[in-house]
Amino acid sequence: MKRTWMNRNGKLGNKGVSLVELLVVIAIMSILASILVPNLLQYIKKAQKASDLEIAREIGESLERLIAIDSAVRDQWDKIPTASSYITFNVTDHNGETYRMNNVLELTEIKFRSAAMKESQIICDALKDELGRKNNIQINYTDKYITELRVTRRQSDGRVEVWASNNKEGRSSTVYYRLYPDADPAYMSNFTEPASSASGARTRY
Repeated sequence: MKRTWMNRNGKLGNKGVSLVELLVVIAIMSILASILVPNLLQYIKKAQKASDLEIAREIGESLERLIAIDSAVRDQWDKIPTASSYITFNVTDHNGETYRMNNVLELTEIKFRSAAMKESQIICDALKDELGRKNNIQINYTDKYITELRVTRRQSDGRVEVWASNNKEGRSSTVYYRLYPDADPAYMSNFTEPASSASGARTRY
């Protein structure tokens, strides 16, 4: 790398960049990168989580609409509490309320599947049709703690809920944050392992 300069005789000449100048430039670039890159990564993660909140809202509202207008879906939804194939678990939400839920559908990075294949297949297929999707609904934000969205049914009143959950080996029975309705505010700010006191929902079946 060279720079042009003019000597005392009015002639142009070239002078190379010194090692010190090069090191200063590298140091400045390193400092800027150390500041900008983490902020950029966190911005990307927040954008992904915001997108998943919208997906959860879309799923929740679409399923609620189906339950209201489709008798086959409504009948199956009402049968869930008495069906043995649905896993039931306790959860405490971010408002401190503890209640029981049934696991109904699981939305992973790969596919949208029913949790209890035969019983909830009607719900699963109807929801995919309602959303205009086949098998490609995809969660955007994943980490070692969150790998999927999970659609659940509150046992007491049949309310539709969508949770950020984990389906990896050793964590298959963990739900972390409710995204719909009344999304947990901690979901957008927490990028480490969710503590039970933070989300209130780190509960196993």
